[in-house]
Amino acid sequence: MSSRRRYINRDLNVERISNNAGLLVESPLWDHRNNTLYWVDIHKSELWSWSKIDQVRLVARFDGYVSGVWLARGGNLVVACEGGIGVVNPETGKFCHISGAPNLDVTLRFNDGAVDKKGRLLLGTMGRTEADYSRPVGELYRISYDGQSELLLTGLTISNGADWSRDGKILFVADSMNRRILTVPYEAKWPMVADECQNFPFPSMDGLPDGLCVRSDGALVVASILSGQILVLSSSGETLEEIDLPVSCPTACCFGGPDLSTLFVTTSTHILPPEHMEELAGSPLALEGHGFGLQANIFGELN
Repeated sequence: MSSRRRYINRDLNVERISNNAGLLVESPLWDHRNNTLYWVDIHKSELWSWSKIDQVRLVARFDGYVSGVWLARGGNLVVACEGGIGVVNPETGKFCHISGAPNLDVTLRFNDGAVDKKGRLLLGTMGRTEADYSRPVGELYRISYDGQSELLLTGLTISNGADWSRDGKILFVADSMNRRILTVPYEAKWPMVADECQNFPFPSMDGLPDGLCVRSDGALVVASILSGQILVLSSSGETLEEIDLPVSCPTACCFGGPDLSTLFVTTSTHILPPEHMEELAGSPLALEGHGFGLQANIFGELN
């Protein structure tokens, strides 16, 4: 039996990336091409960046929500937003719509995703209103740069954080409101129904699995929203580390920095009471000493 390591707040070296507290801050992304961190604020419809050169910068503002950001070829970014998916020039903020995103029912919106090694974007959906969060209306699509879209999974609640095992054979997907992480062979015959997929229960008693990423050693690093933790799990769901944060609503995580050893965590204020005392909530945070990550794949490129 492996030992579990627990990190408590006083042991953390936490850096606050932005002093501008956001609402639903999500989708941290490290761009190794220019050593820049990107993230979105879904409720404010904003895309932000941070680097040691430019510090914090508003990259673009959108009409309606923007749910996530990923790397795209040509030094660009790809975002999922109210109008579908599109490429953003990170220098000018110019948005160019591209085809491929499915037409969603008005009760749904896009949510989290990831880019696979063949340069295709996996993009999940969820209900727009809280009444629909626990209903199995969420789906997961795979979208190629040339505009082809394929349905992979149905029957999810909130389709969240996706990433792959080191060999690329297993896809991990968080089904948030069902408190589980699906483990699906990536070369499966699609589409599949979530309830028919292998999965393991999320081990937090108080939190829900939100965004996730896979470390260079194959461990899953999962944001546990509501419990104020980052959980590091084995590929079979065993808890390896518990990282207690000074905020209660971490939303997603990624590794970045020149050697990919900084763990960036986005955090939210959107479900906190107005009188909350969480000084760091709503900002991306940077933590050191929790392993190493992998370079993000690029939409439209073989990786």
